[in-house]
Amino acid sequence: MLRLTMLRLTFRPIVVTCLIAGSQLASLEAADAAKASATGSATLIAAQSQTERLNPFTHVALIPNGADLRSIRFEKLTAVNVPVAIADTTDSDYCRQAQFRDPGGSMACPSFRTVESAPAFEATYSYTGPAMASDEYSGRRFTFSVTFRANELPMFGHSPHAGTSTRSRAADYFVISTSHERVRRVVINSEQSQFCDGDYVDGQWTRTDPGCQDKIIYTVAAMPSGFVTVRVDPTTPAR
Repeated sequence: MLRLTMLRLTFRPIVVTCLIAGSQLASLEAADAAKASATGSATLIAAQSQTERLNPFTHVALIPNGADLRSIRFEKLTAVNVPVAIADTTDSDYCRQAQFRDPGGSMACPSFRTVESAPAFEATYSYTGPAMASDEYSGRRFTFSVTFRANELPMFGHSPHAGTSTRSRAADYFVISTSHERVRRVVINSEQSQFCDGDYVDGQWTRTDPGCQDKIIYTVAAMPSGFVTVRVDPTTPAR
């Protein structure tokens, strides 16, 4: 009888302990579930997507200065589908973690995908220019392309070869114009600026008058850029 009473007294704390542990475990699981739900909501909020409209039909291409403009030659006309709207999706949480995983960044930050495309024609031209230092073969022939809406070239229908039999005949449907790009840059106005006299002593510039102070005036000037703008427009060939 004494042994049975002792067993009952020992069993009761064990049951209470198990109930308390079970209650704590349930609380922890509920907290984890709430945290996971909150994290999921934060992830959905962090991953933002926006649609951007594109305009690939500018009829303009840039080629570097030094290119032989007289060497521009029509190569081919191709029927293509071009993106006109893309979705830009940025997951801030993923990108923030990616910078620690990959110091160089991640191609998925942000990520882009095409959401709308349109039928178009792509006119490809070639030209002769200075060889690139990165080209081990020192090639001097390069290409550029401009894109047209399908309805801008009705003479070709749905095929770039419709109504034409040779490359020269297709080239007659386009006219080329070139212009040198100019950009606005901040430069020193040498006429209004004042510079102190001096000389290099032991590789360091030393003013003749130690108390003299340079007065530098800046201005905005239009200067040639490093590119030439090539514009290709459709035209009706002369008979």
